[in-house]
Amino acid sequence: MELEHLRRFMVVAEELNFRTAAKHVGLSQPSLSRSIRLLERALGVKLFERRARGVSLTRAGRTLLDECPRLIEHVSLVEHVTVRSSQAARLNVGFLPPALYGYFPEALEHFRTRWPGIELKLEELASAEQYTRVQDGTLDVGFVNLEVDHPRQIAVRIIDRSRVVLAVPSKWPLARKKAISLSELKDIPLIAAARSANMAARDRLELAWRTAGFVPKIVHDANQAYPILRLVATGLGVGFVPERAEIHKVMGVKFIPVQDPSFRAEVVLGMIWLDRKLPAYVKNFIRCVIDSVPAPNAAERRHAETEPSRV
Repeated sequence: MELEHLRRFMVVAEELNFRTAAKHVGLSQPSLSRSIRLLERALGVKLFERRARGVSLTRAGRTLLDECPRLIEHVSLVEHVTVRSSQAARLNVGFLPPALYGYFPEALEHFRTRWPGIELKLEELASAEQYTRVQDGTLDVGFVNLEVDHPRQIAVRIIDRSRVVLAVPSKWPLARKKAISLSELKDIPLIAAARSANMAARDRLELAWRTAGFVPKIVHDANQAYPILRLVATGLGVGFVPERAEIHKVMGVKFIPVQDPSFRAEVVLGMIWLDRKLPAYVKNFIRCVIDSVPAPNAAERRHAETEPSRV
């Protein structure tokens, strides 16, 4: 019997509607139904009577609902004691390569210096997978592109912002421009960020192209900024990248701002974690990251205030 199944059961028991409960826990309705069935199978009882217009608790379901707070508190205590008794707790962190452009490496160094006994496991993962794994508890903290709405049980802190610029081969006449509009790229080969790497960003760019009245000549898709820059340096085409990608210092590439009414693109990097009572070592890591990031300006502060950030 898993703790998360109990928490989901409590939400369904409160709402008595799987569709509404699924929205609250940030799952699809089939996933939530499967979770409840697994709990029923583990207990060997039926917890809900399913009806066309909703559900109702069985006698076993009402009994479990009464006991849930004590069960969850007991399991949480066992988890806490187990972690404290282990010789080395492990912190699981997911990240995107753009996190390495900013303050993430500094935070890692700071954390490892202050808490050398904590085992740190890093995994390079796509944003969507990080959201899923933070929810299921296999990641403690993730560093993701903040492009889509996140489940409400996930806390978010904005870590970095970087405007999107155009990378151009430095030998091209285009590289002499101070700024460029999208319409000027109509017949220029483009190396684009792959949809699989960041679907929302790709959709946003395609909308901007359509608004500018053309379909770009895409000659290659790449998953990250560095491959885009390397291909731009060969003269294959131009590419959109975060301005912070300048850290790669790829020779033969010039960065040009995009000035266009339909183009207001930036990459927003966020740190995510499950909004619950956290082990001390996870709190310490989150605090290390927050302390490594400069204070936001007024506009960033207003945006950040819309996101939960509890440590």
